[in-house]
Amino acid sequence: MNAFCIESPAPVRLGEKEAARWRRLAIIWALYYLISWTVGQNVQTVQKIIWGGAALVGAASIPVFVRNRVWQNLPAEGICLCLFSAWTATGFFIAQNDAMFWLQFRQVAELALIVLFVSIVLRHSAGAGWFFGAFLLVSTIKVALGNEPMSLAQLQVETRIASANTLGFHCYMGLVGMFGLWGKTERLWARIPLLSGGLIAMYGVVLSASRGALVVTMVLVVLWVLFCQVASSRVKMAGILGAVLILYGGHVLFRFVIRDTYMGKRFMQSTQLEDSSSRTRLELFNTGWDMFLSRPLFGCGIGQFGSASGLGYNTHNEMVEIAATTGLPGLVLYYSAFLMAWRRLTRSIRRLGQPEDRYQINVARIALLTLFISGAIFRPNFLSQNSM
Repeated sequence: MNAFCIESPAPVRLGEKEAARWRRLAIIWALYYLISWTVGQNVQTVQKIIWGGAALVGAASIPVFVRNRVWQNLPAEGICLCLFSAWTATGFFIAQNDAMFWLQFRQVAELALIVLFVSIVLRHSAGAGWFFGAFLLVSTIKVALGNEPMSLAQLQVETRIASANTLGFHCYMGLVGMFGLWGKTERLWARIPLLSGGLIAMYGVVLSASRGALVVTMVLVVLWVLFCQVASSRVKMAGILGAVLILYGGHVLFRFVIRDTYMGKRFMQSTQLEDSSSRTRLELFNTGWDMFLSRPLFGCGIGQFGSASGLGYNTHNEMVEIAATTGLPGLVLYYSAFLMAWRRLTRSIRRLGQPEDRYQINVARIALLTLFISGAIFRPNFLSQNSM
């Protein structure tokens, strides 16, 4: 569930019974995310969990949607992604690899439907806290129950773990969840487990050795300090002092990561283009833009970059991948969803007076911005199931 869906800025006013139905629906969707990315990752059960869960969630959602006639006021970002999904169908007529076209066309359609459905649920339930909790639990479970015990020595092992980028992304989302829930309580007994979960998620980011995950995590922390921690402080000087201490602690942690971990080694190599991975990604980036300039209207077709370029990869860059495979119309439609979500969240801040509401909206805006950055530097989020 991505940041398009993290919070609804203006929950719909409902009767008590109907509000309870929407809250239950938010819990069901959050549980689906949690189960899909924990229990559902067992090779023997993954398909049953994903498809069986989707059927159950859909069966629970559609009657509530129909009863409330949600089609009369659909979220703009969901509509943009549905239009983007429809545009990618034009790739069918120019596809060189039919199997890859249908695979990625299905993934795009799934993304559009999930964003649309979850946006509707959050708009009526204001149940973002359940999703924040699911994000944090998934990252904690994946790290704590991983193949290797948690230790500082493990961070120095010069080898990439299985599904490293996926772990890095989940742990970044775990930090989003921790920050989201942090603003919902000031009780020490509640914040201690949140902080513990956040530290585990941070450990997972470093363990993944995913440089993109490290960059978006740093951006996430800095933006949270500036827009949430300081802005929500009752005493501004105390908030500023707290921000300075947090940023200094982050600086010390970053120096440790760079100096004493495999993540740091990979990060520094990438800044100098000393590793083959960084050079390959630069080549893919340049090739993707050249393909876009040669086919600016339709691109080469969704899922066709590897075949059309002869490189056998995706571009590892969301903006370039969309431009190269769907052309300028696809690029505009896809990023219009980000723009619509940002505008909706920003307008809501001006209307909402409660500090907790403003805090939640700022967390959502930060998550949306960092999701945009993560796509631009290291992963096509629209093709990654765990981004949904």
